[in-house]
Amino acid sequence: MYHLVTGHNPAQPPYEIFPIRHWNPALSQGLEKIIWKCTQKNPNERYQSCAEMQYDLEHFQELDSRYSLRQKFRLVFFLGVCILAIVFSLIAVWAHQTEFAIIAQKYNDYIEAAKSSATANEQFAFYEKALQLMPGEERAYLELIDKLYLRDDILTAKEDQQLRSLLIRHANTGKTYEEELREHISGYEELAYKLGMAYFYCYEEHGNKALSAKWLAIAANATTLDVRQIQRASKLGRIAEYYARLGIESKSGDAYISYAEYWQDLCEVTRENITALDNATTALMVYREMVYQIYANAIKFEQAGISKETLQRQLIDIGNHLDKEIDIDSKQETDRIRQLVQELRVNIAQAQRVLESGEL
Repeated sequence: MYHLVTGHNPAQPPYEIFPIRHWNPALSQGLEKIIWKCTQKNPNERYQSCAEMQYDLEHFQELDSRYSLRQKFRLVFFLGVCILAIVFSLIAVWAHQTEFAIIAQKYNDYIEAAKSSATANEQFAFYEKALQLMPGEERAYLELIDKLYLRDDILTAKEDQQLRSLLIRHANTGKTYEEELREHISGYEELAYKLGMAYFYCYEEHGNKALSAKWLAIAANATTLDVRQIQRASKLGRIAEYYARLGIESKSGDAYISYAEYWQDLCEVTRENITALDNATTALMVYREMVYQIYANAIKFEQAGISKETLQRQLIDIGNHLDKEIDIDSKQETDRIRQLVQELRVNIAQAQRVLESGEL
């Protein structure tokens, strides 16, 4: 092999083996290493098998220092690209987090500005700006409802229309605000419960059961709400679903939903300490609804088999709830809570007089 590659026979003078590139520098460094290993005087330094030699012959270019240099360059280039990719990724993450922090700060600033606004229009404008920035966050929705719409405990038709227009508005992602919020499950379910209660009890003062049905159904199937809120939403949702059919007769002459069933569900809703489970405002809304239904539908309840004594006992129970659950002399209670309690006691007295006088 040495003779074939170099044209020099090592068996002839000068009887010495030189590296093949001594004779021809253009020859491969890899091939030179293979032949040099084959011609070592010490047998242990030569190839120990034909397979070993065959492998090197098939990959002789890889033994070339220039090949190794190219491979090292490729490796360095690849590592450099990887490092740059990591650096740019970190910069992108940092930039995104910085941008998010700025947006979140503006979001909170708008909400705080809304609280100190002089007029309802200014207050709504700030909440609207907050929602434009982060339509998938629930805080602005909840405070819009609590601090603006329900500050007088009445959700008006105009406010309802405002809220609906916000929920169907499209964000920069192409999704509606409601779709954006729906991806934040806990926030969406909390808003659903809040809206369900607001529509059920507060819409135009006496509530709109039909409008509450959608939101109560979402809350009733929630996975993040308190179990007692879920149960309450389920009971109220059931009332809302059949409210429109209450007392209406089918073709056979039977009522779809009886006032007896309605009464049973109303009693279940008011049975617990709602102030402890939810809050004083929610409790007062629930009790106000019960008192109003007794006042407005006492005769229908009696016709359905609910005795006058049962109706009176329910009014007494509500009065006991007020005594035990809400301390109007406490500094922790707001003037609005005290006013609602006083109004509710007046309503209870009126309903009791109606029951006692028999003016049903």
